[in-house]
Amino acid sequence: MATSATVQTLLNLPLYDNLEKDVGIEIEVESKSTLPIHPPKGWVHKEERSLRHYGIEYVTDGTMSADSQEKLASIRDLIDYLKNSASLLIEDSPRTSVHVHVNVRDYTVLQMWTAAVAYWLLDNVLITYCGEEKRAGNHFCLRLKDAEGVLKYCYRCLSSYKEPFIALTEDIRYGSQNLSAVVTFGSLEYRGMRGTLHAGIINDWSNVLYSIVSKSRQYGTPSRLLDEFYRKGATEFVFSVLPTWFASLHILSQSDWKERVEENALLLCELAYFHSWELYEEQIEKYHKGPLQRSLPRILRQDPIPLFPINVLDLDPFRLRRLNAAVGNNNNDAAFINQGMPIVDQEATE
Repeated sequence: MATSATVQTLLNLPLYDNLEKDVGIEIEVESKSTLPIHPPKGWVHKEERSLRHYGIEYVTDGTMSADSQEKLASIRDLIDYLKNSASLLIEDSPRTSVHVHVNVRDYTVLQMWTAAVAYWLLDNVLITYCGEEKRAGNHFCLRLKDAEGVLKYCYRCLSSYKEPFIALTEDIRYGSQNLSAVVTFGSLEYRGMRGTLHAGIINDWSNVLYSIVSKSRQYGTPSRLLDEFYRKGATEFVFSVLPTWFASLHILSQSDWKERVEENALLLCELAYFHSWELYEEQIEKYHKGPLQRSLPRILRQDPIPLFPINVLDLDPFRLRRLNAAVGNNNNDAAFINQGMPIVDQEATE
């Protein structure tokens, strides 16, 4: 079923020409002396209180087209500007990082979740590329394996077709993949890259993230993505969403890459097979004739959320085996699944 319910329409996000391209970039910089506050065209500066000394965050003024010479040139302009200034730059500060926003405003809810699952599958090996000694376990860019609790927020969203973004709050901001940026900016934010003033690395990293998000659309839903991952194998999946050069040079070169990807696949089984994604989208489409009424975040109630609001009889044996493996159940007794439970909207309380 074709849907018109996109992230932009559901959240009633304002339309700005400079926010409709592919990626936005944030580069944190520390210096032992004052940093310049009039960056080149295409960039603005912002205070960042997590930085020490004379720290500033330089942010693209809107979004840029991915994999374009203009983007690389713009990054180089900023880096050259900083290096040619009189500032005493600290290039290896453990407090700095590079954040990339990938625009998902025109994605459906299903496409957005599929992109999130695609990234999380690769989370462990991507953080290794970003600088594992500085980024693994960093409290400002936690991997999925470091903060599995984020999945509870995902389940909360998927339990509500009336408010499908209800739990994407600032509480989950500090993951390597920040889903709360969807509500604020209409983007998925990636916080994993170490601080660097190497224009090529920043440009390549933004292209890699855009590739994961955009190419994940071929799978349609998280469940089909995980089906294909298990049927065709980790190698084929990696090459289906990553640039070939990057997959070969930076992922397959890691000796234990396959085990680390499969580790996250088990964590993601419950999310991927949470319910019928097609039915979920259909209910969203029927309910929302107009944009969501955006309101201040509400405190999420603490009562338990049904983990599997699906009928076990709807699961083929392949998916059932994966779910059993994910919860450590080695037989086909699926009593742990809430049988026959429809998708329901659980209202949050004030």
